Amino acid sequence: MDKVAIVVAFLLIIVGIVSGINLRSQGAKVASTENSIEVDGEIILLDDVFGNLQKETVEVNNVNYSGVRLANIIELANVSEKESQHYVIIGESDYQQTVSWSDISKGILTEEKRVIFPDLPKKFWVKGVIRIEVVK
Repeated sequence: MDKVAIVVAFLLIIVGIVSGINLRSQGAKVASTENSIEVDGEIILLDDVFGNLQKETVEVNNVNYSGVRLANIIELANVSEKESQHYVIIGESDYQQTVSWSDISKGILTEEKRVIFPDLPKKFWVKGVIRIEVVK
């Protein structure tokens, strides 16, 4: 009977350890999603973006927004023929908008992961950006 109790206790410890490891790895995935965006399959770390790229301010309806040019982020991802592409910007809520290179070149990404396009209606301002897909 003592051996059965020891085996059961040992199995419970193993299950606990495996569960803890699994939770930590899932937490790491969430954290990396919060601190990065995917651009054409490339993971771009936001710490690098906001730490190394020049921030700019755009004014829309007398409100100033600061961020990094989306064109610079696209260049970090080494997108080929970027001027002839279209870009689907996808937010955490799966809300998405498609824009041209001309729009990308004028738009910014804020530290809150929101894209601002000064020349487009606000419906194009995707919040919580997680991914930018490149389409022809």
